[in-house]
Amino acid sequence: MTEPSLTLVLRCADAPGIMMAVTGFVSAVGATVRETSHYLDRSQARMSLRVVFAATDGGSLVPATVRARFAPMAQAHAMNWQLFEGGPVRKTVMVSRFGHCLLDLVHDAQARLLPIQIDAVVSNY
Repeated sequence: MTEPSLTLVLRCADAPGIMMAVTGFVSAVGATVRETSHYLDRSQARMSLRVVFAATDGGSLVPATVRARFAPMAQAHAMNWQLFEGGPVRKTVMVSRFGHCLLDLVHDAQARLLPIQIDAVVSNY
């Protein structure tokens, strides 16, 4: 069973220290980072960040409280952001006739390398 987690997704102007501020925030609410991905659009000088985090030491995170505590930082950096609860995202997989791609997706989902739950498989032949 996967531990309860929250996922923070944000987009804002690129500036030094934003990654540190966000991960510091995660620590301040009693959580630890489980996964992160970051993208910088140099032509627009904007960054996108996705951070998955979970409570440390068997604690729990209240999404409403996390949202309220993150709002001042988001406002200070003019961030567009969302906080999501929960585990894997439910997906329908559409495949062509080549089975190896489907097998890779199913394996990665079962090994929890992809945070998805495959609900249906649709084929075009």
